[in-house]
Amino acid sequence: MTAAIEFQGVEKRYGTTLALENITLEVPKGELVVLIGPSGCGKSTLLRLVNRMIEPSGGKLLVEGQNVLEADAVRLRRSIGYVIQSIGLFPHMTIFENVEVVPSLLNWDKLKKRSRAAELLNMVGLEPEKFGSRYPKQLSGGQQQRVGIARALAADPQILLMDEPFGAVDPITRERLQEEFLRIQREIQKTILFVTHDIDEAVKLADRICLMRDGKVEQYATPENLLAYPSSDFVRDFVGADRELKRLGRVSVASLMRPVAKVDIRFQTSETASVLGTLSARDALSRLLEAGGELLVLDAQGGIIGTISLNDLTVANMDYRQRKP
Repeated sequence: MTAAIEFQGVEKRYGTTLALENITLEVPKGELVVLIGPSGCGKSTLLRLVNRMIEPSGGKLLVEGQNVLEADAVRLRRSIGYVIQSIGLFPHMTIFENVEVVPSLLNWDKLKKRSRAAELLNMVGLEPEKFGSRYPKQLSGGQQQRVGIARALAADPQILLMDEPFGAVDPITRERLQEEFLRIQREIQKTILFVTHDIDEAVKLADRICLMRDGKVEQYATPENLLAYPSSDFVRDFVGADRELKRLGRVSVASLMRPVAKVDIRFQTSETASVLGTLSARDALSRLLEAGGELLVLDAQGGIIGTISLNDLTVANMDYRQRKP
């Protein structure tokens, strides 16, 4: 495992208050690591140490192998993407100009800046011809948040910091942004440190979750292991009594189905009880409860590739709990 960010015994003090205590963890290259915990636990403080918005009081913090205190702070910040809940778009600038802010600071030529902005707006689902010349106030909250992500990626940083990026939008928009962001991350494979207070969001997005309390790390694990093997009563209570259901949200129907020889059912009755193999097992559960028995599992072209039942979900959970983390 190659680390993009390394916290080595990091501490942060404000006067006599110890906000972070002996934080030691690694963020692997290309992974999305979520920082989560109760309000005041230190998750946003930890995030902001990475680009020197604040500086550590002790220990060592390495970004791409370099001690951040030995790096030029301005260059460091320009090399790291940063997305916050309030987005922070400049109201007097067009969407194109907002996305081009960092490339402009890096003295990119006009054609290169505009080409990159158009590419990123397409990536986040905003047609550049339609939205590029608009101003932030002419966009919805969800659209503005997409622009914020595009701006953070404009200079092609290897590391992206995201502090409650979807916290200010409604639940439906938030879910859509999460899905879009997962699609983008599969394409670009950036190293991402992501702060949230929402355990469901953490489980859905993260490769690893760092659960914090009172400035310390309570548990650092994959979502599956955090849910299946909580290290303390605090962790168990924080992730909730429905942690088995949360874990099913990480598993696709296709990974749990019983395969069958592929059969084309596109012209069969629409009343056939079925689900797509890409659906999460958690989402399939409600369909199973309605249908009773089992469901057909389909590929994207409408062909049967397997079947799944409530028993399959039960067995899968039992098998996972019996493994060692």
